[in-house]
Amino acid sequence: MNRDKGLAYCGLACCVCGENETCAGCRNAGCTNKEWCKHFNCCKEKGLNGCWECGEFPCGGMHEKLRILAFAEYIKRNGEDKMLDRLEQNEKSGVVYHYQGQLVGDYDKCETVDEVIEMLDGEPYLKHSMDIQMFYNDISEEFAKAWYENDSLLPVLKLFVSLLPPSPNVLDLGCGAGYESMRLKKLGANVTGIDYSEEPIKIAKRKNPDCHFEIMDFREISAELGCFDGIVALASLIHISEDELKLVFMNMKNVIRESGYVLIAVVEGQGLSEERTFIEQNGKHYKRYFYLHNKDSLSNAAKSAGFEFLQTVELPEEHAKHGWIGLIYQAGKR
Repeated sequence: MNRDKGLAYCGLACCVCGENETCAGCRNAGCTNKEWCKHFNCCKEKGLNGCWECGEFPCGGMHEKLRILAFAEYIKRNGEDKMLDRLEQNEKSGVVYHYQGQLVGDYDKCETVDEVIEMLDGEPYLKHSMDIQMFYNDISEEFAKAWYENDSLLPVLKLFVSLLPPSPNVLDLGCGAGYESMRLKKLGANVTGIDYSEEPIKIAKRKNPDCHFEIMDFREISAELGCFDGIVALASLIHISEDELKLVFMNMKNVIRESGYVLIAVVEGQGLSEERTFIEQNGKHYKRYFYLHNKDSLSNAAKSAGFEFLQTVELPEEHAKHGWIGLIYQAGKR
């Protein structure tokens, strides 16, 4: 987001627009359409900061487009600063203003002005979770079939369990269909698995009757889960934005024993990966919000929650060649 580009007179969000990277923004006279744009010329003539200040708002033109009308209405109700704040926060949370190569995005999926306003006011958190939940519910059987047969991460799990006391209590954070929970159990752990998607949890319970599973968002971990010697988060923090990492580490700190260990596997990088977010599976298009993380961002969030970086873990080549990295953290005193 380029906050300096601001908002257009009509309500368009120049600050997040992907149409023209070199444009300085409508109210900075950067738009090439200003000569014929009714809103630009009308607001300049009347000395208005935007259409939302006009007694004739809405007056057709660009306001016949739902997203633009809703944005202008939001600014009218809440002011420009809050609008910019919400656009910036939503962008960090994975809301896309313009899909790559297109002039539509997530806001354009809304059907009413009120829906757009709700999205601006924080509904992306819920939508974000629901989109991911839908993806994993739909592909749960396929993932289960593939990963129950894939022991590639077993050496990593053996290394992790070797750090823990005998018969450790281990939390599988984002356990999916329970395939790594199964391996942890075979390595002697007492396993609790949590996942936000219902269908994978059904499979996990069916295949692992000796483990405990619950449907739970790990941004809202319940202390009633118990206290754990170790936590594994394998390919789960990829669905957490950098802004939310501290929250998740704090939640882990609340359910881990003093000096307990956390094993994490993520794809190295920074920010939302559009390539990995927008995917097609079995002819259906999904948006699963895939975030890249690096050691520095993870370690900063971990340290703020009371964890210390312990070591990197070498992952098998089939994972490493796609950018996956493994990290282990240790909890400090409670």
